[in-house]
Amino acid sequence: MARMFRTIDVAKLIDALDRICGELGTMADVAEREATRHAYELYFRFRRKLRDADTLTELIEERLENLEEGRSAELDNALVKVMTQIIVFQSRGLVKFTYVLSANTFLPLGSQDLFTHDIERLQKIILRAEKYALTDEAGDNAISNLATAFDILTEMAGKAPGILNLADLPEAA
Repeated sequence: MARMFRTIDVAKLIDALDRICGELGTMADVAEREATRHAYELYFRFRRKLRDADTLTELIEERLENLEEGRSAELDNALVKVMTQIIVFQSRGLVKFTYVLSANTFLPLGSQDLFTHDIERLQKIILRAEKYALTDEAGDNAISNLATAFDILTEMAGKAPGILNLADLPEAA
């Protein structure tokens, strides 16, 4: 038998996800400006925050299935609202960052692996956008942005340098 959860506890998790969402919105804007100066630390922080949001979302979704009081339409609606915002911020941040990177003549060593990871993340985001049925204008724009970022990243991953594997180098004579 699955563990049961209280509605109030799940509501607190959704509030925490909402706070992460606000941070993502701020970080998405700043990450673009940083990337234009070839500074990627904020983008990496943005990606870590996205992982936090993904983890918390999975936890919330699982707990919504196991509420002591039964499924709550109020909590479902709150989660959909926050997820819509997160998907919009994710799409905006990823598109801005990929546009900036695509303009670079030289990409950093290991960027191929970064792009491959981001392509996988985009696929998950697109599935989540479909799951939460983003049908308003913001949702349509987010899905369009995700598709654009996916195309850009796929092209860039093909020409970006991978991580140097010293084991593959020929031995010195």
